[in-house]
Amino acid sequence: YHAYQKSVPPEAVANLFATHPGAHHLLAHLQAQRLREEYGMEIDTMEALENEVGALDWRLPQTHSLYWAWKGARLAQAPFDQLRLHRMIYQNLANLTRQGELVLHPGSQAFLTKPRLDLISSTQKAFENALALNRATNSIRDGYRSFLIDAVILTFEVGDQEQSKQLFNLLGDYLKPDEAMMSYDELIQTRYFGADVLELPREAVQQRILSLLTQSLHWDEAGEKQRASELEKRAKEFYDRYQSSRKDEVHRIRTGLPSFRELKNLSESPSLFPSN
Repeated sequence: YHAYQKSVPPEAVANLFATHPGAHHLLAHLQAQRLREEYGMEIDTMEALENEVGALDWRLPQTHSLYWAWKGARLAQAPFDQLRLHRMIYQNLANLTRQGELVLHPGSQAFLTKPRLDLISSTQKAFENALALNRATNSIRDGYRSFLIDAVILTFEVGDQEQSKQLFNLLGDYLKPDEAMMSYDELIQTRYFGADVLELPREAVQQRILSLLTQSLHWDEAGEKQRASELEKRAKEFYDRYQSSRKDEVHRIRTGLPSFRELKNLSESPSLFPSN
């Protein structure tokens, strides 16, 4: 098992898996055994979770946190414990929607994450399940509002305006009084085009830059060189403003972004953005 896990397994092990039909069944058994013995996780529970919410990237800590919260919610009896575990479920699903899959472009050392827009409906259901337990809890409503706004922006960012507007229409019951009259276009203008890069979390800045670079690539391929150049320039301005806000080299290494060249390489990956 450990020999097979190596990036280049020994020839005898590689030949075994290439020629013996039972080798992969043995590997699956050993993997399940390791999950139980080293991580305390059950493959049947992992499969049941994925059947409910969708395929998950098990390399991410949010996925493991989701696993334990989801398992716990099926065992908890006290209402307080139920609500606390449901809160963990929707928080982890919301985070996985924003950054739920690891991406590594060939030749790059930059591990990045991409959104999982296919998890939006599962996250909505998780919020609604929590609200069903206690509709008077403002923190759940505020969390749902924040998630829906992020989902509106994320779907707009990848060019799916139809889904973006559908999600906006769900916001009405959750907007704050000063936001109640805000139109879809005003929300996009304020939260996307008008957002200060220094007020955004690192992952959102990275996502914004990659989205702009991907759009630039598409317009360049369509022959719109000027528009492509303007989008890349905006991406570079975002990048420079964020990087220059890091107070010193240590801070830049710890919280900064990969090089702009690495981000450009990643933007050319066909698997970077989901095709909704």
